[in-house]
Amino acid sequence: MDGGLFRGNGHPDRFPPIGHVVAEKDCILIAIHEIILRHINPELALKLYKNLTAIMAERIRKNNEQILELTVRLERSSGQKESTQISGTAPPMDQRI
Repeated sequence: MDGGLFRGNGHPDRFPPIGHVVAEKDCILIAIHEIILRHINPELALKLYKNLTAIMAERIRKNNEQILELTVRLERSSGQKESTQISGTAPPMDQRI
């Protein structure tokens, strides 16, 4: 994944990592310690968090769309009533799967 990111041990959610990463080709890895970054350059820390939030929100949105599509396929293959709709936009938060 070119230009990708992954979470390490110091991610803000404080949960342990759920996997491992192995580079398929030479790459540059940047490790950023949250406390040091906030102390040295708070504006950069805020910008970084905003960008990471946007990236993670897009990943969640794509995952929701895939889950919705797979749910519809499963309902169709099992003969269930089609109660789930697929559209260009995700349903409101309270209706998401």
